[in-house]
Amino acid sequence: VVEVSSLLRELILRLVELQDRPATPFAHRVCELLLEELTFLPAEPLSLSMPSDHRLRTLCQTLQAEPDTELSLDAAASRTGMSRRSFMRHFERETGMTYGRWRQQARLLAALPALAAGVPVVTVALDCGYQSASAFAATFKRSLGRSPPASYFE
Repeated sequence: VVEVSSLLRELILRLVELQDRPATPFAHRVCELLLEELTFLPAEPLSLSMPSDHRLRTLCQTLQAEPDTELSLDAAASRTGMSRRSFMRHFERETGMTYGRWRQQARLLAALPALAAGVPVVTVALDCGYQSASAFAATFKRSLGRSPPASYFE
C-alpha cells in the first residue's frame, strides 16, 4: 500500500479516461510515468492477509465486500461455527493479526480508493462502518501516521 500522491492520482484518472480507447504512444508514456512514480512512493504499513481456512476466508470476503457490516467477535465466531476461543486462535494463526485489527485494516483498505477519488471523509467513514468522521480520522492517523488529507473533509 502506498500513499497516493497528487501526480499518481492524476495519472490514474488519466488512464481511466484512456482505457476505452485504442493503445497510443501517449497512453504508454502515461503508464510508464505511473510505474516510475510508484517506485518513489514510500510503502504504507497497511496490508491484509487472507486466511486459507475456507470458513474464515468466506467470512473475510464478506467483510471486505461489506465494510460497514457490524460483526462482533462473538458473532464472527458463531458464523464460522467455532467457539470464541478457537476462532481467535485460528484467525490470528491464519492472518497474523487479531480479528479486530484485521477488521480495522479491511475497513481502511476499503476507504482508500474512495478517498483517492475525492469522496468526502464523512461519506467514506460511514460507508466503511465508522460511527463518525472523527473516529475514522483517528483510526486512519493511528494506522497510517497521518490524518486523511484535509481536502477530503467536506
